[in-house]
Amino acid sequence: MPEGTDIRATNTKLKAIETWIADQPETDHITTTAGKGLQRFMLTYAPEKSYAAYGEITTRVHNYEELNSLMERFREYLDATFPEINYKLKQIELGPGGGAKIEARIIGSDPTVLRGIASQVMDIMYADPGAYNIRHDWRERTQVLEPIFNESQARRYGITKSDVDDVLMMSFSGKNVGLYRDGTTLMPIVARLPDEERVDIRNIEGMMIWSPALSEFIPFQQVTQGYDTRWEDPIIVRKNRKRMLTIMADPDLLGEETAATLQKRLQPQIEAIELPPGYSLEWGGEYESSGDAQESLFQTMPLGYLFMFLITIFLFNAVKEALIVWLTVPLAVIGVTTGLLALNTPFGFMALLGFLSLSGMLLKNGIVLLDQIEIEMKSGKEPYLAVVDAALSRVRPVCMAAITTILGMILCCRIFSLSQWQ
Repeated sequence: MPEGTDIRATNTKLKAIETWIADQPETDHITTTAGKGLQRFMLTYAPEKSYAAYGEITTRVHNYEELNSLMERFREYLDATFPEINYKLKQIELGPGGGAKIEARIIGSDPTVLRGIASQVMDIMYADPGAYNIRHDWRERTQVLEPIFNESQARRYGITKSDVDDVLMMSFSGKNVGLYRDGTTLMPIVARLPDEERVDIRNIEGMMIWSPALSEFIPFQQVTQGYDTRWEDPIIVRKNRKRMLTIMADPDLLGEETAATLQKRLQPQIEAIELPPGYSLEWGGEYESSGDAQESLFQTMPLGYLFMFLITIFLFNAVKEALIVWLTVPLAVIGVTTGLLALNTPFGFMALLGFLSLSGMLLKNGIVLLDQIEIEMKSGKEPYLAVVDAALSRVRPVCMAAITTILGMILCCRIFSLSQWQ
């Protein structure tokens, strides 16, 4: 919902959307929150911050194979029924989660300039048909009604600006006046006017404020000299004590394009924007998280591979056999490339982990194969026949190990898919 929307209006829209989802045959369970995200129920789930205009509906389906058709109908329903809503469809991910797939961060000092640059970035994203869920984390500016404090008049009544602030808080949002302790639970005690008296902003004209000098309540208008309306930024995000505005986008969840492909298309256009002095651009999202994970992995990987190479030398008591085994590792690229192309999956962090695991399996099979070749040669066979017979004898064990590993991973992925979908 637009920033500044009352949480009750947000809840009303959520109830209507929840009713539509509950009527769909694919739906198994629904959890709805208004004003913030769910509690963190799994590691890869990143709860949203508290916003009165934010709502979240988490849905579990009977069969995950029907999920795409449900999301497609849901998108059409939202576009037709609630065009004012800025929504995002997302599946729970088995990997780094939270935020958007593509994030462009603008860092600078002036909020107006930051919003101007963000508008240029968003225009580029809107022009790309593959970019969805385009937004930024500062959201819309909100209009504020600010009473103009009459300091000279208020001094006569013994009223300070903090007294005025307290009256306004109690009349509208509420003021914390204490804590209620229930065992180990602390709950705030909030004092505010009844709901029907604080919904309408026009009630400010009839407000009363306590005057210590007169020992009685006086009209609130006697300590103000009119009202000023202005637009303000309700949310200002900072990084390293500098203002930072993040523009976010995602590829089509129901399409086949990856975030890396979309970013590769958007990045040159966005980086071509001329930034004023003192302003900078940096990339976040999947680009940053994948880079950080790979950087952390590559810091320790060379040392690990060195130890593995030394172990293979100790096993054969020779460098030649160890080199032969390690020369088979690059051949894993053939299988990895074929699998990723067949499944239309990007080479991300999870694929990198799979490649490293596959290299370990290749080393294991190579060590066992060389040991079997040596046994065949000791039995009196020619080197060529020894290699052929050793390879044939290892085909079934290697295939059985690979098949059982694949079946085990498929079972794990299917259990995850059936139990958790958002």
